[in-house]
Amino acid sequence: MIKFLKTTKILFATLALLAFFTSCEKTEQPIKLRVNQFKQTAVAVGPIMTLSIQKETQIGTQNWTPLYGDIVGFEYQPGYIYDLLVTEVEILNPPADGSQKGYQLKQILTKTKVSSNDNFTLDLKLNDTIFVKGSLSAGYNILEQVDIDCSNLCTDFNNLLQSNAVKIRGKFTLNSNGSIKLIELTTD
Repeated sequence: MIKFLKTTKILFATLALLAFFTSCEKTEQPIKLRVNQFKQTAVAVGPIMTLSIQKETQIGTQNWTPLYGDIVGFEYQPGYIYDLLVTEVEILNPPADGSQKGYQLKQILTKTKVSSNDNFTLDLKLNDTIFVKGSLSAGYNILEQVDIDCSNLCTDFNNLLQSNAVKIRGKFTLNSNGSIKLIELTTD
């Protein structure tokens, strides 16, 4: 009889816990993100291109943060600024230098095409990291992902890349063919 009572108590306790956990749904608070019109150069294990985002209270400011990962379910297209509703997800096997948190797309709130005159700035060289590939004769690109139209700045650009400049930045506009047009160079 005592064994039966112990078994019954354990069974009721298990059922009570099961009922408690199934009645508590995990609700994930949606997070608002803004994704910039063009990917930014950044350094992880090596040089990469990342989405630039603003999160919640940062939205609408001049502060953009590199996102070292993807937004699951989001297909990015350069030339648009996106306002997204996402949830935070746990990355099960992140890379050694990667985050354990990521984002999953819930909804695209807005997708706004930027003007062809809108410009953006990219780091082209940062200390010993060079994000530019190619040559003056073959043409230049950023990490073999985006072609650079350097037009009348090609010689200056080539000379800066060959120099001892620690930091080279370029101001660009987005061309309709997906390449980027260099409109200004700066160094530090």
